Amino acid sequence: MTPNATRRAFLVQASAALALLAVPSRSHARAQVRKTPPAYPPIPPAYRHVAESLALPAAILYGVAIQESVMRWGTVSLPWPWTLNVRAVPRRYGAYETAVADLERILAQGVRNVDCGTMQVNWRYHADKLRTPALALEPWHNLKVAGFILLECRATTPSWFDAVGAYHSPGDAERAAPYARSVFRHIGRIRDA
Repeated sequence: MTPNATRRAFLVQASAALALLAVPSRSHARAQVRKTPPAYPPIPPAYRHVAESLALPAAILYGVAIQESVMRWGTVSLPWPWTLNVRAVPRRYGAYETAVADLERILAQGVRNVDCGTMQVNWRYHADKLRTPALALEPWHNLKVAGFILLECRATTPSWFDAVGAYHSPGDAERAAPYARSVFRHIGRIRDA
């Protein structure tokens, strides 16, 4: 599948997930946001496909994506594929091409501490897996790279909880545990997890 076709397929799947949800009135949505934590739509097919191909739980992959790149539209929250985090400053882009151009510019300036895409894979540590700025922000590739990283973490930890923590902060239990707790709270709010 070409990068444009995979992006299109990813957007169609995300749009379909949004279309399945009834969006209440604006005032009702505001009141609901204040009173209840977000509920997430069912796990999109792209996450299920990548998770199945790597033999890892789809809810883990989707939960990490929610933690890393979620955007909210009223009461609907979804991971956003064109997200960068540059030196701890998040950036969201409306288009793949814009995000790629900015990532290329940032890397040309010598900055390497950049989290990329839906799964916020860090360029400094995983440039060899991300390969190019265009692939780093291509949703399917980003999910696959993150899936491989999660599997590497799981191979060295006793549980998926610990693997999720290691995905965020390998070797730092004080930062890893709160991150994993947050991801598992998100997983508990996924409609079909």
